Amino acid sequence: MPNLYFLDLGYNHLTGTIPPQLLRKGSYLYLSHNKLTGGVPAEFAAVNFWTIDLSYNGFQGEASFLLGANKPLLNLDLSHNAFSFNLSAVQLPEGLNSLELSHNEIYGEIPEMVVDMMLNYLNVSYNRLGGVVPAGGNMAWFDQSCFQHNKGLCGSPLPPCKQ
Repeated sequence: MPNLYFLDLGYNHLTGTIPPQLLRKGSYLYLSHNKLTGGVPAEFAAVNFWTIDLSYNGFQGEASFLLGANKPLLNLDLSHNAFSFNLSAVQLPEGLNSLELSHNEIYGEIPEMVVDMMLNYLNVSYNRLGGVVPAGGNMAWFDQSCFQHNKGLCGSPLPPCKQ
């Protein structure tokens, strides 16, 4: 589907994997609340998405290639899957408004650059993150629920880090 820019197949009980050729120029991809499995096709690294919602599926593996400093991505929801990648190594798009990564197996630390971003929504709870929650900027907007259940994560709004 070379000319398709918007695809919403959410809440359809779809099974299987995402075909690599599904979108080549897509701007909006909504596949949430299905029963999809496997990984995100590596070919999606070349697609300039504005919004991606893959939440509530059975995806696993690497998905950091969906992010990048030069990507036009505004909204990303990968929650409630089994994605596993190092968040410390990710360059977040400058214009990102919403980042929902909860309930995965994401590890590393929250990038310090989040304090300079204009995020309206951030949730990294229920992962394997560690280190100190970055302070400053808009980070005061996000409460404990946005960071909870990451055994190695500490600092406001979570309990203080142990010396």
